[in-house]
Amino acid sequence: LEQEIESRRRTFFANNDANDLILQARTWQRHDVGATRGFNGDVERALRSIAVPVLYMPSETDLYFPIGDARGLGLMVAIELVKPGVGDGRVPDPDLTKRIQAEALARKLIVLTAGTYVNVVRIIPPLVTTPDEVEMALGILDESLAAAGA
Repeated sequence: LEQEIESRRRTFFANNDANDLILQARTWQRHDVGATRGFNGDVERALRSIAVPVLYMPSETDLYFPIGDARGLGLMVAIELVKPGVGDGRVPDPDLTKRIQAEALARKLIVLTAGTYVNVVRIIPPLVTTPDEVEMALGILDESLAAAGA
């Protein structure tokens, strides 16, 4: 356990802005999806109402960019970007990651970057995101990938 805590401290906490960590902790502590307008504190009903399609992108056959890994818990999805054909195929590509983030922001879509090598794009929509909003965001992400040269 001590090794795991030390590893997290060195790799996760050391590479994140302290204000971001505080904001994440406050969100985890205070967010109550049941308090969303129309649910009157009913967490189960709020969670059952989520009707967001799943985006599954196989890492070896993706048409847009080289994914080193795709992972997600809840509505957070992380896409690790690597340089195809370099080394063992898992060499991080932080430059591409930053270009994708900039292109998305220019189109009014906020995506976060993360990871030890800053080669991960994180997408964290609110639990109340509608299917239309998901479609719009995926369209913007698609445009951003193309504009970034992915």
